[in-house]
Amino acid sequence: LLGLLAIDPMIVLPALTKVLAGGTAMMGVMDELTRAGQASAPFINESAGLLIHPLDIPGVAILISAGRRVAEVWKPAALGACVGITVRAVGHALIG
Repeated sequence: LLGLLAIDPMIVLPALTKVLAGGTAMMGVMDELTRAGQASAPFINESAGLLIHPLDIPGVAILISAGRRVAEVWKPAALGACVGITVRAVGHALIG
């Protein structure tokens, strides 16, 4: 399925790490993949539009725990983040 969509299968591990553990953990995975020779600087740049943002489980948990008033706006904030992430990912794909 990834091949049909022209998506590099190498993105699966960093993307899952990003969603489940956050950006710092994802960058750690990318660092290890780079040291092992499995990821390159162009790959990191291409995936940056999709992977570098605060919308992940730890980020949403922090937002919700910041207080009742902040927790009430997490849904519109998440929707706005999804739109922004999509626009940035498309921009990175078009430039790269």
